[in-house]
Amino acid sequence: MAAELLARQAIVGRGFKDSWSTPSDLAVVDELVAPDVLLQYPPEQPAATGFGALLSAPIGVPPLPDA
Repeated sequence: MAAELLARQAIVGRGFKDSWSTPSDLAVVDELVAPDVLLQYPPEQPAATGFGALLSAPIGVPPLPDA
């Protein structure tokens, strides 16, 4: 159980390190993300499915709505 958890943590860590670093390696997305990934970001946008949706997702934090 602990070995499986460590293996999953290593995969997630690699995904963040390789895809969010500068320069980023987006090839890791093709390797680690399921082809039918469901992306719902920003939350107010409709959900999108697939690698294309993930790679074309907006970068950064969207502005807060007016209160």
